Amino acid sequence: MFGEIIIVGALISFVFFSQHHGEQPAPVEHQAVPQEKVGFNVPDYRYVMSYQGLKPTPKTIKENPPVRVNPCLANSMEINFSLRDYKLSEEQKSSINAFVGKATYCGAKKITISGSASPVGMMRYNKWLSKQRAMAVKKYLDRRGVSIAYQVQIDPQTMISERKASLSFN
Repeated sequence: MFGEIIIVGALISFVFFSQHHGEQPAPVEHQAVPQEKVGFNVPDYRYVMSYQGLKPTPKTIKENPPVRVNPCLANSMEINFSLRDYKLSEEQKSSINAFVGKATYCGAKKITISGSASPVGMMRYNKWLSKQRAMAVKKYLDRRGVSIAYQVQIDPQTMISERKASLSFN
């Protein structure tokens, strides 16, 4: 009985649709239309359609220019360390180099370095480890001859996932 109701309902809607609406609408085809280049020379593809009756025609939108993001708004970074570790890897040094380049480009007056450790273990050891992490970054900046002033802060106990040194500029 329930199956017969569904079939009858489908037939009624088909008959109603074909009698009152003429033809069925053509399937909509979406085409990617290349826009102006957006950052890093990458084209911005959007699906844009304008409808004339039932047939879509692609159009290009010119009223929405690409958004340019100010790189100086993101003025901090984190360097994560392994448990009980404070030595900088080559990858971490490369990240610091990029950060210092960005700080210089943005006209930073001061870089703040903050070392931290997880709350696991003794307070005295965590304080020492936090200082070692911050000092590792400071010594690396000294060796590079960074001309921006910097300040070292120590936060001996933070959340367990925060075995890091943080850098920020202003």
